[in-house]
Amino acid sequence: MGRQRKRISIFLYLLFLPPFVSSVLAENPLENKIVQQEAHSKKIQWNVFPPRENTSHTTRTSDLWDTSAMLMVIPQRTFIGKIGIKIPIIEALLSSQTLRRIRLEIDLLTFNHMSKNATNHRFYLNTSDTKFGFHIDYLFQPWALRFGAKHRSAHLADGLLSDVAIERGTYPRKNGYSQEFLESYVLMNSDYIKPYTGFTYVVRQGSPKKIRGKHFLGLHGGIDLTYPNSSGLIPMLSLNLIAQEEFDFHISQSYLAGLKIAPKTSDNSLIVGLNYYDGADPRGEFFGNFTHFWGVSLQYLF
Repeated sequence: MGRQRKRISIFLYLLFLPPFVSSVLAENPLENKIVQQEAHSKKIQWNVFPPRENTSHTTRTSDLWDTSAMLMVIPQRTFIGKIGIKIPIIEALLSSQTLRRIRLEIDLLTFNHMSKNATNHRFYLNTSDTKFGFHIDYLFQPWALRFGAKHRSAHLADGLLSDVAIERGTYPRKNGYSQEFLESYVLMNSDYIKPYTGFTYVVRQGSPKKIRGKHFLGLHGGIDLTYPNSSGLIPMLSLNLIAQEEFDFHISQSYLAGLKIAPKTSDNSLIVGLNYYDGADPRGEFFGNFTHFWGVSLQYLF
């Protein structure tokens, strides 16, 4: 009972933390008054299927489950590849001068673990995890607030179900993994630093069987550090921390150190970096396991 009350208290605290922080730090009272006057004098501009644009203001660079395109090469002939896209559906532009807007987006991501066989030199897809859903972003520079509802599921693939795996005696038992969850984040953007904090809450856990029907809280936090310059080659460091209740709040750590290539003529950017991860296995089929790995990655933000 005590743990249940503690969990509810943490959940309520995090639920109201992002709006409170943003209301206190985003604008001073004088600016609030100006914005209110501006809102009365100008109509809200609605855009259906607005054009895509740079989403770096809401990107958590070193979070393995944040939506982007990435290929990571890990020692021992293994690879992590993810490809995702955020599709804007509708946008309410509250102020073009202060970049205040609300935008609804569909979020799609596939997270894949691959390997190269040393005998036949073929590439195998071992596991494929998917994420899809929607989120609403409220942007009021330099702040961004996100609330989303999404689904995640995991699937074994041919790399672990092949004849080669069976011959080695490494044929795994399919566990299955699926969940629906809510997420909320608050981020602050500046030229040099982007801290963020937030939470996830699992509202329905479909599988695996041992945790089916349970609800879990997840605490998230991190920071991106960059050093902008006129050359378009930007050194950067990124840290992402996740503590999930289903793992007794063990902290999973993800680090990235690299170079961000951001041409002035484009909103897109490319990150070449060195990654390190230590924590709960990000693949749903291996729920309950812990792992650590490092690799060289190429990540495209668009």
